Amino acid sequence: MGQSGSAVAHWRVLWFQIPEPAESGGRPQDCCHPELYGWLYARLYAVLMSTPRTRRADSLATAVSQLLDEVQVPVPGYAVRVLLADGGRSVTAEHLGRAATYEREAYLHTLGVPAFCWAIDPEARAIQPRWYAGGDWRLNRRILTQDVASLWHSVLAAHICSDLAGRDRPAGPEITTLGMWAVARIGLDGHFEVPMSRDDWGALRYRIGREKPGTFGSPSLATNQQQAAEKRLSEANLPAADLLFGAGTAARAPRV
Repeated sequence: MGQSGSAVAHWRVLWFQIPEPAESGGRPQDCCHPELYGWLYARLYAVLMSTPRTRRADSLATAVSQLLDEVQVPVPGYAVRVLLADGGRSVTAEHLGRAATYEREAYLHTLGVPAFCWAIDPEARAIQPRWYAGGDWRLNRRILTQDVASLWHSVLAAHICSDLAGRDRPAGPEITTLGMWAVARIGLDGHFEVPMSRDDWGALRYRIGREKPGTFGSPSLATNQQQAAEKRLSEANLPAADLLFGAGTAARAPRV
């Protein structure tokens, strides 16, 4: 047998171990060689992850992305789950965590814009507990600084108040608790009661806007500290993955 024939025979053995009929009771039992299986799996995974993805309209990633587009500021994971559940989609912390992990891993393979990412601190560390931000938002909008923390909470509180003021069905206990949590974080002057009606929620929204002037401004306008943090991080030439999902993310990139 020539060299080419030997190569064919080698790959025949490597690809499929084909026993004789007598050894298999007359039934061929093909199986892939472990070495080739591992190589094929790695290559196939790389091809699949590098293929442009079309997200289903009803996917969790799409739902989170749409929610963030509505609120227009980063939202903590707890609030994401409550808001999605209020809209009829029950999401556990585990589900949300898996979706975030998939977005991160997909970005490491494809460098495509993720549906969402995590907010970071001025040192590019992912906020704990996680805050979710739009994957296509400018960096400074995703940095949590001291001068923007109250604003993020006030925008979230106003969003919830607007929603509950405009709906016919009564507010459930979880969305009410979330709204009160966000309001408590912004430190409104004086005492206020828990809203019991649509008018009450509308009045609270008005009060938030009056006492927190930046609540209804443009969400794309960064604070002074956010701008300074963005400048420092940009000059540090950190990998884009670290700026999307926190420092150290790029180190997890596969070497296929």
